[in-house]
Amino acid sequence: MTFPAPPLFSLPLLLLLSQLDSALTCRTASQSQCDSASFVPGHNLAGEGFDFATLKRKGAYLIDLKTYLSPSKTCTLCSNPLQGNELQKIPLSVVDWRSYSHCTEDISSHSHASVSNLAQSTTNEISTKWKEGLSNEAKDVSASIEMGGSQSDVAIFATTKTKEDRHSFFSQNLRCRYYR
Repeated sequence: MTFPAPPLFSLPLLLLLSQLDSALTCRTASQSQCDSASFVPGHNLAGEGFDFATLKRKGAYLIDLKTYLSPSKTCTLCSNPLQGNELQKIPLSVVDWRSYSHCTEDISSHSHASVSNLAQSTTNEISTKWKEGLSNEAKDVSASIEMGGSQSDVAIFATTKTKEDRHSFFSQNLRCRYYR
């Protein structure tokens, strides 16, 4: 028994359809559907202020992330496969949203000799661009102050422990992304 060869266009068509599937996970919905849906996870993270000394969110937003209804009283609902394909709304100011699950397999571990080194490392993990330093250089003398992460929970914990006894500090990181 022989079977005819599949048409050559079938593989490209399947690839195209698999790409369209992720693009079709969002749809326009009525006001009642929008009102009853929850927001997508992390919808309120875009444009939020961040205190680089405490490494905490500030709750002040540069972008409106609460408005979800358009002038025509509709919104965009997206299917979230990471939460049982629940339909969730996105803010009007968000143009594109999709689930994406990826964790790096490289787990890093670091030993820190001082609280300052630990705070500096923590700040560098967030972003080296957010670290600010103040320095003063005079003839044969130099001094600097590290601001980034200096009031973070990690730095406060480490400072408290070093006042009690001699300690070594280790940090371990595993990076995962779930949405983009």
